[in-house]
Amino acid sequence: MLHAFDEPGDVDRVMLPINTPPGRAEARFSMHLDDLDEGEILVMEAAPSTSVLMRAQSIGAAAVVSASLHSFNIDPTGRERHLEAIQFRTIPYGVEMPVVQISPRSYRRIEEAHAADPQARLALDVDVEWSERPLRTLVAAIVGSDRPDEAVVTVSHVQEPGAGDNATGVAGLLESARLMVDLLEKGRMEWPSRTLVFIWGDEFRQTQAWLDDTERTPIVGLSSDMTGQSREKTGAIALLERMPDPGAVRPLAPDVHTPWGKNEVDASKLVPNGLAVIARCALADVAAFSEGWNTAEHPWEGCSDHDEFIARAVPAVLFWHFTDFAYHTSLDRLDHVDPVELQRTAVALLST
Repeated sequence: MLHAFDEPGDVDRVMLPINTPPGRAEARFSMHLDDLDEGEILVMEAAPSTSVLMRAQSIGAAAVVSASLHSFNIDPTGRERHLEAIQFRTIPYGVEMPVVQISPRSYRRIEEAHAADPQARLALDVDVEWSERPLRTLVAAIVGSDRPDEAVVTVSHVQEPGAGDNATGVAGLLESARLMVDLLEKGRMEWPSRTLVFIWGDEFRQTQAWLDDTERTPIVGLSSDMTGQSREKTGAIALLERMPDPGAVRPLAPDVHTPWGKNEVDASKLVPNGLAVIARCALADVAAFSEGWNTAEHPWEGCSDHDEFIARAVPAVLFWHFTDFAYHTSLDRLDHVDPVELQRTAVALLST
């Protein structure tokens, strides 16, 4: 048995990509798409891209098995912990054969079995239940004292199954809201002028839903995403991703993009604002109060809820940690979370 799971909390549950259909197969397997025959299982290190899946499906593959990892998922310590990692991902809806993710170590075992016996067989039993359910979004608000119709909005997505991504963002935002209410009720801080909104839900769609439904005017959007990774365990540090600015058009040293990668920014569409400066000062203040804290900033790259605000001309930034070698894998578990790191990032975000 290479991988299996029985309970939703089991680590190996990420071996099923979102949208994979159910199915059972026991068949010979090919290690290369070019060698794949009808009825066989394709086993590969490459990511299950749409083009690969469609080609395998057209050949008549019984299933596709992938041990893909991103380049930044390689263990930076040299201890090769990534060999046990299973990447979680999404495949296109409508694929007709089961698609399964495995670890690099399992891939090696399968490869060795195939080399020893080209007639060796691989068995998969993929049980998936499809259902339609309400998409729930939780919104909490501290109503502003004199500008209640203007809102500063902080969002954190709940659907990704990792501890760093994104249980840390969810927990940090929840504790921030709870703490602020407690301080306000005890009269230990001044009541905010604008309304503070806290949102938990499905990434992107939670922000879209609130923006479409609210009667308040959003002034600022903040994304609480991956806020507690341990630098010792993962290699990640606290980062601030700025809005699209000149540094995203042409980065100049020491400004650099993360391994996540650059997205194109049109210089003619830049609208200056001071949000990134405020957020950077908040990080610096927490670092000073903590007698040192390693943080950085980088140009806009996109791909979280801050993009939904930016698309509607609302200033927005992202608080996160990268490069986390366990990102989007089964290794993103609670022992990779540093509670002090989570507290510092949450305080900086709430201070912003």
